[in-house]
Amino acid sequence: MKTESVLSTLAYVAKKLGIAEIVILALTGLVCWWIGWRTLIDYSTGLKWAGLAVMFFGATSFFGGASLGTDFNYQYSKTVMPNSDHARAQQNVAAMATSMSFATWAGIAGIITIVLGYILRAVIS
Repeated sequence: MKTESVLSTLAYVAKKLGIAEIVILALTGLVCWWIGWRTLIDYSTGLKWAGLAVMFFGATSFFGGASLGTDFNYQYSKTVMPNSDHARAQQNVAAMATSMSFATWAGIAGIITIVLGYILRAVIS
């Protein structure tokens, strides 16, 4: 098994967050333009709202994924699958880990977007 270095991990995180931020910044710019917010102050406000929206989306993903483990109908429907109890438990843990991972990435991207909005506002003022 290959051991990853700290630099390669940081490069992966920077690349993933960079792509997410470019998409968020572009979509925020398009939405701001569409609703008539055409100044940089309006754009900085839009960035703050977009960051909150991304964080909210990540939180709902986390809580939605976490609630599947306690939903009786979901658990009952999985019993008709040909998998064993162990395989179903592994699927539940994998689904929970996926929702936690997405919520973490969305939270970090949301915080970065909000910070960029505040930095833009400070530079303008």
